[in-house]
Parts: sequence; C-alpha cells; structure tokens
Amino acid sequence: MTSTPKAAGPILRTSVIAAAVALAMSPCINAAYDITFDGIDGSPYATVRVFESQDRDDLSEDYLELIEFNEIRSLTQTDRTSLETAFQYVSDLLGPSKNTPLLYLLLSSEATNNASAGSESENTDGLGSQFFASVTGLKNFGDEAVGVVTIDKGSVDAGFSVSPLSVLPQSGPHMYLPSALIHELIHAYGMLAGVGYDEEQDQYGFGEELTPYEAGLRDVFGNRATGSKEFNIIRSESEVFTEEFIKSQEKPDQFNILFRDSKGGVSFAGDRVNELIGKDVRIYDADTLIVDADGRLVKGDMTNSVVGGIPINGLEIAGNKIDFDFEMSHLELQNSFLSHQNWRNWSTPMEAEMAF
Repeated sequence: MTSTPKAAGPILRTSVIAAAVALAMSPCINAAYDITFDGIDGSPYATVRVFESQDRDDLSEDYLELIEFNEIRSLTQTDRTSLETAFQYVSDLLGPSKNTPLLYLLLSSEATNNASAGSESENTDGLGSQFFASVTGLKNFGDEAVGVVTIDKGSVDAGFSVSPLSVLPQSGPHMYLPSALIHELIHAYGMLAGVGYDEEQDQYGFGEELTPYEAGLRDVFGNRATGSKEFNIIRSESEVFTEEFIKSQEKPDQFNILFRDSKGGVSFAGDRVNELIGKDVRIYDADTLIVDADGRLVKGDMTNSVVGGIPINGLEIAGNKIDFDFEMSHLELQNSFLSHQNWRNWSTPMEAEMAF
C-alpha cells in the first residue's frame, strides 16, 4: 500500500522579505524571501523562508546550531519542484494542513550528498514536534519558524550509493530529491528522538517528557521508553553478542541498548504497527540472521531480530569504536524508505512505515 507523489505543477505563491525579488531567482539575490507551497488539495500547506545570503541574522540561535555548512547557494528549479512534490505527497499521506507553518530553508553549496529537516519538540504539551502540532492544528505558532530544512548541492547533482537491489528507474543511479525531502519532512513531523547526557553522572537518558515517537520506543528486551529513563549501554569486549550474554547484562529499570553499530536491539511499537504486523511477529535483520545452505532460517533471537515492532537504528559508532551518536530516528526494515541504510532504498514508504 503506497502512495505516489503527484506530478509537480505551478502552484507556488511567493512573497518577499526585506527586498523585492523577481519570481525567477538569480544567483545574485541576497534577501530572504518566502514561498508558500500548497498541499494536494490546493490549499496552503507550509511556507518556506529561503535564505540565500551569508547574513543569517533572521535565523534563531536554535536553528543556527543545526546548520553545519557555511556557504549558501541559490534555490534551483530542481530544489523548488522537489519541495513542491514533497509537500503534495505528505499532505496526501497525512492530510491537509490546519495552519500554514513557517520553515526555514538553507541551501548549501557543499556537495556532501545530503538533505535534512528538523523541528523542536513540544514535549511538555504532549504535542510532539512544533511542525506536527502546527500542521494538525494542535497549536498555532503564527510567524514563528517551527523547523528547518537543508539541501546541499550533492542532493541535486551527485550520485548515490546503489546496490544490486536497486529498482525505481525514475531514480536511476542518483538520489531522487523529492523522496529525500519527504523522508526529511517526516523527521520534522516528529520521527526524532532526543537523548540527554548528564556530565556529572556520565549518563545518557531520555528527557522528563517524551514525544509520541519516543514513547513508542522499546529496548532490546521490549521494555518501554519512559521519561527520565537512563540508558544501560551493553558492551562486549569481543564485539560478539550472544543471547545469554545480553540477558546477563539487563538492567530492568533502565533502557537497554547494545553497543553495536545501527543494530542496538531498539524497536518501535504502537497500536497501528501492532495491528499491522502483530504483537508476536519477529522481524529479522537481514545482515545478521543465520540461515542454512538452502537459505532456511536456523536461528532467530534478540541478537538479530525484534519482536512486535519495527527495528530502529539504535546508535551509530565511529570507526574508532569510541565516538558514537544515539541515532534512534530511522526505521530499519530492509531497503525501507525511512531507514539510514547505505544503499538504494524504496522511494515511497512501506506499509509498515505508513502504519508507524
């Protein structure tokens, strides 16, 4: 069950901030300006404020911290039509926008083959992200920006890692930018997990109030994430994780996660996910499950699978095996649209991802 992005059409509305600019932009433009994108039903969905200048005084400090690049380029027609397609798609998938939230858009001249999107959480109100709260009508933020989107040059021009499972001739060997933006907008909707760090205690953990997404997370033993829950990072000196070893390291009052790149045993479970895949269904990691010579499954346990949920990218470990990030914001089904896998993925969400 998938939905296909509709063909982009001329449904942009543009307004100017700080200076008058022509609708057809040129590289010399320095002023920030707004473009309002419509949803699939033709009603306004979101307003994007485009920054094409090095002068980013209008950006809040919270969003400046999310920006890692220094040189900003101009908006291209590819960027523009890709954004239009993305907003049409998410509105078709998730419904029309109750408000018209403002998002910042920054365009990097660096070719790192990446795009991103994010939105601050409204944890204390139980609303999830500010972008989600605005779109669904739970809260109106007025002229305040509720999120940021970035697109670098590589997202448009550079190739993308391809595997033998590559399909989708529309994309070919390159990233399909509308799909990348849809993926990122879903992060802005709230598929983001916030993990805090207590320097004095040298302890990681969740915040006091969880977003709806964070509340759906389960550790390697299936224990629910809860507010202020500390993390128990299970490490193996041999880097081999057996079920017996994992069980010996459990701390029931903490959120248990394996120190293993992308496969920390974390999962996401919710009513719709459980309804679709079942509470007792085991989902395997294709890279670690064990099969015999005929390809039949030999063994499945907590070392290579999760039960009753969608596998989550728990953490990403640097090559030095020391530095790491608690990722926990991607759904790791095989080739899934909302994953962080380093090969060609589907360009639309899978049915289990739609249930999420």
